[in-house]
Amino acid sequence: VSRLVVRGIARGEFRRVEPDVVVLALVSPLIVMCLHRHAISPHVAPYSLTRFPDLFSQHLEFVLEGLIQRPP
Repeated sequence: VSRLVVRGIARGEFRRVEPDVVVLALVSPLIVMCLHRHAISPHVAPYSLTRFPDLFSQHLEFVLEGLIQRPP
C-alpha cells in the first residue's frame, strides 16, 4: 500500500504525506474492529462498533479524501 501512495505522490495525484502513516491510518481501524468484535463485543451491551457496518468504508473515504492533491 505504501508503494501505491509513493507512486500517487510522484504522479501528483496525492499530496505529499508520509506513506507509512497512510498505511497505519488504513490498517489500524481494521485491527480495532477485529479486537472489538472478538474480545470486547461479547462482554458489553449490544451498543457497540459492530452496529456501524459502514464505519470502515466511511473511514476509508475520509483517508482517501485527505490524500487528494488539490490545486493551490
